[in-house]
Amino acid sequence: MSAFFEGFALDDVALADAWYNNTATKQKLMGDEVWADYRAAIHDPATVHAMLEDYRAGLGIDVWRRWSTDLRGRSLPSGHHMAEEVPELLADALLRFLDGERPDQRQRGRA
Repeated sequence: MSAFFEGFALDDVALADAWYNNTATKQKLMGDEVWADYRAAIHDPATVHAMLEDYRAGLGIDVWRRWSTDLRGRSLPSGHHMAEEVPELLADALLRFLDGERPDQRQRGRA
């Protein structure tokens, strides 16, 4: 455990809010109902543990190469909460992916 966490309980509300940079701007962006769900999750030790295990498992895209025959991706102009920050761009990217479009097709004008 890092020195940042020393002296804090895992369910410390102030620590979780500071760690996840919770702000009024983020709350407004997410909306009150999603914000309440999000804060409940990040204050639940079991959820935080699962989140950390997920991050640990996916530290690099190379990890996924062992399980995938079709690995591709792209970046979006957002922070961590893509669904709230750029919902239209995320939906477009997901639909293009599910339709089987490859990123290089867009770049060559075949979108």
